Amino acid sequence: MKFHRIPTDPNMRKLWLIAIRRVNFTPSTSTVICEKHFTPDDYEVNVHGNRVLKKSAVPSVFDFPAHLKKKPTAQRRVLKRKREESSKETDQTLDICEAVEEPENDPISVDGNLLVAGPSSNSALNPEHLESSEPSNICNLQAGPSSNSAQNPEHLESSELSNMCNLRREPVFFGDFKFSDLSNLQRRKRFWKITHETVYKYRKMIKYNKCTIRRQKDKINSLNSLVDQLCEEKKISAAQSLVLKESLSETQKQLLFRQLKKGKTNKYSPELRCFALTLNFYSSSAYNYVRKIFGKKVLPHPRTLSKWYSVVDGTPGYSEEAIRAIKIKVEAEKEKGK
Repeated sequence: MKFHRIPTDPNMRKLWLIAIRRVNFTPSTSTVICEKHFTPDDYEVNVHGNRVLKKSAVPSVFDFPAHLKKKPTAQRRVLKRKREESSKETDQTLDICEAVEEPENDPISVDGNLLVAGPSSNSALNPEHLESSEPSNICNLQAGPSSNSAQNPEHLESSELSNMCNLRREPVFFGDFKFSDLSNLQRRKRFWKITHETVYKYRKMIKYNKCTIRRQKDKINSLNSLVDQLCEEKKISAAQSLVLKESLSETQKQLLFRQLKKGKTNKYSPELRCFALTLNFYSSSAYNYVRKIFGKKVLPHPRTLSKWYSVVDGTPGYSEEAIRAIKIKVEAEKEKGK
């Protein structure tokens, strides 16, 4: 069996790729096609007696699937009815004209015919006038419109095609349905199809919204569940989770959850700052995990936290922040009566 490489000539290469009919196919230098895809006429015998492929040969024998095979197109029927009718009318008109013009040399026979077929006695009294004027009128009346139709058949066909093109269906929607349309089988079937499409569309939309709501409910609903999840992921220890749970009141927890859920780019509240600083102090990986889950805009960047840390006076000895914290602690103990 012989194998043939795809030609390097751009024109022949294009013809081969069109004949192969493979989508997104880029042949390489080693791509070959076997001889089964060529007809015997595509080969010739060279001077050495070898059977070689012609330079102009293109592969044409392929066992394509049904959807890739070319469907034979039926020839469109040409409307010739009006042409034939117009030609018949012209032939009949010409026959009438010839039959009337032939008896000019025989005035006696013409007079006899006119006396028999004439509509009144006045026509019988003036046979010469009828002989000269009536044939021309008949020819003009009969041959006029028919000759125009015979001379302009293309105009008739173009007008018919334009009328057919104008009969396009207008788009029909679900709200266009009327109760009287039930009596028409075609309209009833059309609106039945539109109704099913509309119902399927809204069912799909409802299913999508339900999935969105379910995914939102599966998210963390409170700070306690967030801390428990961090413990399960082993991002923080049990003692650290207890500190995080007791660091904020229930109102502050709800406020924190609301801000975490929205994820807006507004100013960070003091409660959120306290939570972010405490969590990052205990475990930076836990902080990055929470920031990844809720979004980068919900919690500040670690560099922002470092800027917040730099505000605190960290010099050795008693700092102003430490004295203020002790004062707040003492006032809280006095309120409790201790």
